[in-house]
Amino acid sequence: MTFKNLRYGLSSSVVLAASLFSVPSYVATDSIGLTVITTVEIGTCTATLVNDSDQDISVVDFGDVYISEINAKTKVKTFKLKFKD
Repeated sequence: MTFKNLRYGLSSSVVLAASLFSVPSYVATDSIGLTVITTVEIGTCTATLVNDSDQDISVVDFGDVYISEINAKTKVKTFKLKFKD
């Protein structure tokens, strides 16, 4: 009797574990964040962050980003670092 219960218990746990690995993990994600941290060494010039229109910005604004855009890698925002004396 103990062997039969153990067999069913192991079978159930294997099925449960397999189902956890087969479900994509991004299904339960309703938001995602990105933080970029960098170190800029102070030198003989100054650097400013600018958008495509050469306007100074302090934040690269991505707006709303959806999971499908992350998977397809279609959400792209370009920016430039402008260096001057």
